[in-house]
Amino acid sequence: MSLSSADLTHLIAATVLLLVAAHALGRLFARFRQPRVAGEILGGLLLGPTLFGLVAPDWQRAVFQGGKATQVGLGIGYQLGLLLLMYCSGAELRRLLARGERKAVIGIAVVGNVVPFLAGLAVVGLYDTSRFLGPAGDKFSFALAFALAIAITSIPVIARIMADLGILGSRFARIVLSVAVLEDLVIYVVLNIALARVAGGRGYDLAAHDVVLRGACGECRR
Repeated sequence: MSLSSADLTHLIAATVLLLVAAHALGRLFARFRQPRVAGEILGGLLLGPTLFGLVAPDWQRAVFQGGKATQVGLGIGYQLGLLLLMYCSGAELRRLLARGERKAVIGIAVVGNVVPFLAGLAVVGLYDTSRFLGPAGDKFSFALAFALAIAITSIPVIARIMADLGILGSRFARIVLSVAVLEDLVIYVVLNIALARVAGGRGYDLAAHDVVLRGACGECRR
């Protein structure tokens, strides 16, 4: 697919705007001795529907949805950045699930994930979530996705925070990231069950991931 000058301009403008916001707020947070990643996430929130899309929705759509390649190009950049972050974080770690830390890892994983997961299921059971359901209308799949969102944390964000604070090689960081790895195993299993129900038994499919989640969650993804 060949890109026109307008498409290329849209992609470059969106990329430059994201990089400027991320680096500016990242440096601001670092000046106050906070993890840079917190500022970078805030930059994304400011440029997304949370603020920019609320104040100037037409401009926000024009910048980040205009042009044929803008969304695809930003998506590729996101995936590559995520892969590089995970690789660099893994290269900094000597070992996960060390023998002397397994009890602590398992205990934290159980208390830190099972309890909020069950709480999430309880909230969905007590609250009428019918208006949040997507075209599939599967309340059980929505309940699983909602509970996972409460219980599971993000390995890339945790790894960046540890790296920004300079403690990625510490015992504390190993325990936290070991728990996060176990969380990832759980999320793939549970999410696959939810997606398989919504997708009619197709199971986990990266290409259809966003579409299927919309089918399960509807309004909650907008």
